[in-house]
Amino acid sequence: MRTLLALTLLAPLASAQSNCPTLFDINPLGSAPFGASSTPSALTVQSDELVFFRADDGVHGYELWSVGPIGSPALVKDLNPITNGFPRDLHPHWDGTQWRTFFSALGANGYELHVTDGTAAGTHEVVDLMPGSAGGIFWNSEVDPMGSLDGEVYFPGQSPQAGGFELYASDGTAGGTRLVKELSPGADSSYPRRFVPLGGKLYFIALQPGPSPKRRALWRTDGQAAGTHQLASSDQGGTSFTDMTPVGSVLFFNGRLGDGSLGRELYAALPDDSVVLVDDHLPGAQSGDPEGLTAFDGRLVYAASNGSGMDLMVVDPATLLPQSIGTVAGPELWMVPGDQHLYFGGQLVAGGGYQLGRWDGTNPVELVVTPGLVFDVNASGVAVGDDVFFRGRAVGGNDELFHLDGETTMVTQVCASATIGTLPSELHLMGSSLFYGAFIDGGGYELARLDLLEAVSTDLGPENTPVALSATAPHLGGTVELKVDGAGSGQPVVLGWSIATSAYSTPLLAPGAAAWLDPISFQIFAVVVGGAPQVVTSPVPSTPALAGLKLHAQAFELPFATFPALASNGVALTLGS
Repeated sequence: MRTLLALTLLAPLASAQSNCPTLFDINPLGSAPFGASSTPSALTVQSDELVFFRADDGVHGYELWSVGPIGSPALVKDLNPITNGFPRDLHPHWDGTQWRTFFSALGANGYELHVTDGTAAGTHEVVDLMPGSAGGIFWNSEVDPMGSLDGEVYFPGQSPQAGGFELYASDGTAGGTRLVKELSPGADSSYPRRFVPLGGKLYFIALQPGPSPKRRALWRTDGQAAGTHQLASSDQGGTSFTDMTPVGSVLFFNGRLGDGSLGRELYAALPDDSVVLVDDHLPGAQSGDPEGLTAFDGRLVYAASNGSGMDLMVVDPATLLPQSIGTVAGPELWMVPGDQHLYFGGQLVAGGGYQLGRWDGTNPVELVVTPGLVFDVNASGVAVGDDVFFRGRAVGGNDELFHLDGETTMVTQVCASATIGTLPSELHLMGSSLFYGAFIDGGGYELARLDLLEAVSTDLGPENTPVALSATAPHLGGTVELKVDGAGSGQPVVLGWSIATSAYSTPLLAPGAAAWLDPISFQIFAVVVGGAPQVVTSPVPSTPALAGLKLHAQAFELPFATFPALASNGVALTLGS
């Protein structure tokens, strides 16, 4: 009988200073001190399997690349052997059977819709929507250029069937690509974009027909022409419908609607298709200009101008009543929700430079930067549990990656590598690894992966026999500790582990200082028969070749007819450097 296994991290996240990123020099051309750059961009996480991105290795031009939780980046496919395929607008999509990523790319037919499953054979143009070289998809510089609904991907496309770029949908096949609705009849294009799924519908914005500058309009669709309706429109030339953020069943956004007499304020689209004003923060034609709209603890948090600073506000989607939770000095805040706190960066105190703050959803907002340190926060962060990684700058320093420990509120700099600063950009979390672009010594702007060494709770089956397994986060030169508690089991419990180069591959290493390099099939090292929890420890060698390998742990009850497969029972922790 297979046992339910719970894996929980005992210790807090390992110190960022002792865990440096793995740097990938995709474009090794050029010369010191910086070399050529592959310039990785458009990083997109597909489930916890792959990160897709655009890069130039100096040979193929800007093409589609991918990297998994371990191993090195690889070219997926040279989409355009003549020039740059320049994939963009990458959009992960689950069709009910498998994950695939849709994107636009330049080929012989111009920019068209493409799809990839991560293999060269599974990467191809979906359809030549507009015959010739004009291209059938509008490559988009705005966020959320595609959207998913009921197994289809929605995008701005054009074909002889419609006069301009209009609302199309595709299931990933040529025959399954269709015009949903021509929103702007005639030669004009509506350019649908900023897709947000909510309540079984897809919200998006599009341009209205008419003279320039055109009005923007908020639409929603159920996937059919009859179910595609306009909900609201902006003033002429207004940049409405930014920061579209769903909370519960309500879609919040920054808008300048109607004739624009109220300025840019906070609005909400409700399930009944009505659009209401939520917070006229600066009455009259002045704009509260809400920014940083973020869902946290079932509510919307945002910042709005009060004329001299920024008010931090919270709104419950059930009541739509805005409340103030604090005031900060400057604009351009970024917000990141953690497990227990909402973190934000910006000029929080007048004359104090850029700093970090957080809110737990109940108590007053607190400043969390260590006194004497001021951070020039240039980009948003990424939350890992209740920790945050972000790009910042210490006084007199360069732009680097920093780590805020949510438990201690200590801020530390992750390893600096380049003379001018690593300039980390496009931070994306996949599993227990953080991927981003950064400058590296002698290698230009390349891809980096920081293994965060954080275990994730995993259930292994429907059985209710409680056998708890927990582990410290291992790193080279340290000690790994596993603790198994079989007190709730009615049978003897066997605990085993191994080290492997990839998930579920042939294990290479075994526990014990002298046995780490012994090739084995699997190492059983503990048998627990109820009673007190048993702890097993092993020193981890400092051998550089071990960095990035996986430690797999299993717990299962005796007797068993066949040895459980790692593929069904394995839980992996990455060995960090």
